Amino acid sequence: MTLETELRELMEQVAAADYELAARLKDAAREDADAEVDGVSNGTLMTVDLLRIRGRLDGLREAVLALARKFDSLEAPPPMT
Repeated sequence: MTLETELRELMEQVAAADYELAARLKDAAREDADAEVDGVSNGTLMTVDLLRIRGRLDGLREAVLALARKFDSLEAPPPMT
């Protein structure tokens, strides 16, 4: 398994809870603007804020994956004899 694959899987696992919370908050806020999900209200964390956070996380994810691809493309040094 490459470093890129491992990092991609790890980032997806870490972000899954945030994406799930954002989706539940968005759905709840459609029915009630003052809805609260897991202690987070729409007034506290607006959908626009979630989109900004997601955009920053996506940018960070791409930077990490680009670094992983670069690392994976490096040749291993020859064994010492």
